[in-house]
Amino acid sequence: MNHNQTTTRAGRLLRKAIVLSFLYVLLHTEKISIPFVPKSIQAKIIPLAPWWFLISLGAYCLGVLGIGLLTVADCSQAYEELIKDIGMAKDDLRQRGIQLDE
Repeated sequence: MNHNQTTTRAGRLLRKAIVLSFLYVLLHTEKISIPFVPKSIQAKIIPLAPWWFLISLGAYCLGVLGIGLLTVADCSQAYEELIKDIGMAKDDLRQRGIQLDE
């Protein structure tokens, strides 16, 4: 069995987070440097990288939430289908002798 097939999504995310954190620490402590970027610029950019990541993540989450709110009205057909399925399930349970609270 291939190792990648058994790894969960959370495991892959954790592995990437560890690698990126290790890379960030190496860059922040100046053990490695970014090619073609002067050390003076790197010293100004690297400490701000976590804040840039958090702001980008927040903007992404707000965007996804906004798109979800804009498209929720497009789900009326799915809502009607769900209500119909719930009604059919209740009727089936009543036919089997199960009492339902309304």
